[in-house]
Amino acid sequence: MKREDYYHQNLEIKEEYPLQQYCMPEGYTEKNGYWVSPKDNAFMLLISCGPSIVGSDSKNIYKDEHPAHTVYLMPFLIDIHKVRRESYLAFLDSITREGGHHHDWCHNEEPYNKSHVPDDWERQKENLAMPVTGVDWYDAWAYSRWVKKMLPTEAQWEKVCYSQYVSSTPKYGEANVQNMLGKGWEWCLDSYRSDYHQISPRYEPLCSEKTGYKVAKGCIHNAALPLSRVSFRNRYPLIHREETLGFRCIQRISFL
Repeated sequence: MKREDYYHQNLEIKEEYPLQQYCMPEGYTEKNGYWVSPKDNAFMLLISCGPSIVGSDSKNIYKDEHPAHTVYLMPFLIDIHKVRRESYLAFLDSITREGGHHHDWCHNEEPYNKSHVPDDWERQKENLAMPVTGVDWYDAWAYSRWVKKMLPTEAQWEKVCYSQYVSSTPKYGEANVQNMLGKGWEWCLDSYRSDYHQISPRYEPLCSEKTGYKVAKGCIHNAALPLSRVSFRNRYPLIHREETLGFRCIQRISFL
């Protein structure tokens, strides 16, 4: 099976690899159907490889959501919860010991002398079990590198969210990823480009251009109903922070 097999826009179904052929990263342990990452003890869900629909052809949606198309994604693990304040506090402690910056964790283009402390952090620390918010894209990137993970691509995020909210026959476990719609926005790895769905590759798409904006997916609980959909594409400058903006991480996995 070649990569080129997955570039055809009319692709519908390809056989997925059996779970026993996946090779989990070192230190990850299985517990109750999930995988626990060693650095932050986060529960993660295995998302199998295969085709997935990205975008939408529905009426009354924004132009940048067109067209619906099939992409092929390799397997990955995704946090079932957004990153919590307790985990982010451990990250801040680590980066403080490194003098506020670490070249292995921090993005090489982040603003000089940048702080990774979120907005309203003193109040957030009052409940460390809640998701961290008020973080910009550079904060999310640095945390994901510290924990030896990465931010999800827009396509990966949509695959998981689609299986949870739209698919009538979700695969085992995929419906247990929490609060992807209605509970705030989540940073993605992709830069935002309005026509990206029209030009993106059909194998592991990722917009890495320097556009000044990054994609944020999800929705807030009081947003207008037309925005509460998997394909909606929000965007923010990389240094943007707000109280509804957080993130979750993924971990790529390989085959045996």
